[in-house]
Amino acid sequence: MKILKHSLAILFVLLCTAAHTYAAPFDGVRELVSRRAPWLGKHIQFKAMPSSDGDCFTLQTVNKKLLVQATGANAAAVGVNWYLKYYCHRSMSHLGDQLAPVTELPVIDQPVTVKTSSIYRYALNYCTFNYTMSFYDWDDWQWELDWMALNGVNLMLVANGSEAVWQNTLRRMNYSEKEIADFITGPAYNAWWLMGNIEGWGGPMPQSQIDSRKKLVQKMLKRMKSLGIEPLMPGFYGMVPSNLKNKSKAHIIPQGTWGAFTRSDILDPTDPEFDRIAGIFYEETRRLYGSDIRFFSGDPFHEGGATDGVALGDAGRAIQKTMQKYFPESVWVLQGWQDNSKPGLLEKLDKRYVLVQELFGENTNNWETRKGYEGTPFIWATVTNFGERPGINGKLQRFADEVHRASNGEYASYMKGVGILPEGINNNPVTYELLLELVWHKDRVDVDQWVESYITARYGRITDDIRTAWKMMLKSIYSSEVGYQEGPPENILCARPALELKSVSSWGRLAKKYDTELYRKAAL
Repeated sequence: MKILKHSLAILFVLLCTAAHTYAAPFDGVRELVSRRAPWLGKHIQFKAMPSSDGDCFTLQTVNKKLLVQATGANAAAVGVNWYLKYYCHRSMSHLGDQLAPVTELPVIDQPVTVKTSSIYRYALNYCTFNYTMSFYDWDDWQWELDWMALNGVNLMLVANGSEAVWQNTLRRMNYSEKEIADFITGPAYNAWWLMGNIEGWGGPMPQSQIDSRKKLVQKMLKRMKSLGIEPLMPGFYGMVPSNLKNKSKAHIIPQGTWGAFTRSDILDPTDPEFDRIAGIFYEETRRLYGSDIRFFSGDPFHEGGATDGVALGDAGRAIQKTMQKYFPESVWVLQGWQDNSKPGLLEKLDKRYVLVQELFGENTNNWETRKGYEGTPFIWATVTNFGERPGINGKLQRFADEVHRASNGEYASYMKGVGILPEGINNNPVTYELLLELVWHKDRVDVDQWVESYITARYGRITDDIRTAWKMMLKSIYSSEVGYQEGPPENILCARPALELKSVSSWGRLAKKYDTELYRKAAL
């Protein structure tokens, strides 16, 4: 009898362990449901399904509960969102949630399977961290990460904890605390600092803030892992304080100014000193944020930087080699912006570990003119908003058409996904939701038809007036026929008082290229 009891106890432990292991991949998604749609929590189950050619999920009602089968946590979150949107008519967005309980849960009799061949669904621009997120706390990030997961984002920039990495790196380089403080920007300017455009502006950042941002990022990374979202962290691409040339005999290329600001300098990646400093930087990144980071960003010579005396091909290869040395098989992510990434920089890279963001897809097609960025994996992305400008904007049908064209054309083998890179994200929720959803559709999406489900979920119901207004907006302010534009046109009422006004912000425009009369009718 004792042997039997002992055997049963062992069996019970093994079954419990197996059940925990089985459920663990979806614990983060289950907690997400509890936070955002608790009324669904008791009526949903998750089950793993084998990975195939990309992420996949299946929805079906089994024993009066929604069964979500998925290839991983991220696909499971998309499955939850698919059910909320297309069956419960519920929506979560940066401009208001519509997640009220459903009286009676919709039943899915036959399994509905949705899959994507997209490898990456990327989110955030360096600028987003300042125009929108400079002072985000954990509650803000918890909401943001839930939204990211529901919309299928599986790769997201994390740029708000680099101060601690740089502080530790420069300490090991014998910089004084004053010199370090003069290099690190204030919390509202770290985007342009990390892109190599400025240094020290808006600082010094208090030590308490450096420490709190470090802890916040550590918390973010843990949550992201539970939701299947990988971090894109700043890598070392040669950016160094502009006074390092007074301390070192290494080949350092002065970068001059960016507008009225002093730029950080670039340490020649082919110089022996590069490997030493990069090693310190990556060791500190690993110590603070873990050894399992697989993606690093960094754009040398961004927006007009000087390349004097630098062999770009050799420089690119050196940057990648050092990155691989400290984080094997990591991917270098580069911005496809203006003349970035320069062809010479890409030519000697191991393309298996490179990803280019077609940053400004609403207006450009560099992925095509540059023949798939000279045979480099890329994602199709949009900016849509510059400087967190208020206003409605987005070439919605162009999004759908270009993503489909890039995915099925001559350079389809290099097209690896999509991305949203707004400089400010608290605007135009339809643009983000559409773009991230496109890769879950096999066929070209007709936005006129797609928007029906979108607005039904956004408002919880649909009326003829709502439908008519949106049809008018698709033909006016959300039209793809408005020509080149950088975000929404500005409203003169937002400008500082002046006798003559040509724009509200430095690079903004007052001109409205869409059918203003049609939009007026939509608004009324």
